[in-house]
Order: sequence, then C-alpha cells, then structure tokens
Amino acid sequence: MGKKTARCYGFHDAKKRADRRRVPFAPDGKLRYWCDPCPKWRAQGKCSEGDMCYFSHTDVEQLYHPAKYKTAECEGKKCWGDVCAFSHKVHSWLVGLPPLSDESP
Repeated sequence: MGKKTARCYGFHDAKKRADRRRVPFAPDGKLRYWCDPCPKWRAQGKCSEGDMCYFSHTDVEQLYHPAKYKTAECEGKKCWGDVCAFSHKVHSWLVGLPPLSDESP
C-alpha cells in the first residue's frame, strides 16, 4: 500500500461523515471554500448550502485546507505521521492562494 497524502479527498468511515473532505479547488484553479468553519454546520451539524457552502464543514476540511495545511508546527502530541496536517520543519512556507471560485463544485 502506498503512502497516504493530503490529496486524499475520500472519507474512510462512511458512518463518520466528520472525515469527509471536499476538493478545495474548482477546475478554474480558484478555491471552492475557505478554511473558516461554517456557522450552520457547527451549530446544527448540517448546512443548507451543502457542497456549495463557502466555509469548511469538518475539522478535516479545516486542517487540510491549502490556507492552513503545514502552516503551523506539529507539537508531536497527536501526530499522524505521514498524514499529519502540521509542519515538521523549523520553517513553514506560506503560498499565496487563488481567489474564491464562483463555480459550483
């Protein structure tokens, strides 16, 4: 079995939708949603906007969002090894992100 990467958009426990992660980029290269948590999702566990929502719905979407991925240093307490969303280097490099897309996912 190959190495797991942050490019996996599947969720591995169908009963646990908390692992679900949408593809963050539209075909035009713009972001589909931002890393900020959706207020509706946090309050109700669902969002009427569904996949069209411009906010993250799960912790996994926030952790692996390109705006946050590897931008904070891993503290080692709950490190996930090869799939850890945190940096294991002294310096993290921030990359400019494209604007939010108006296209549907």
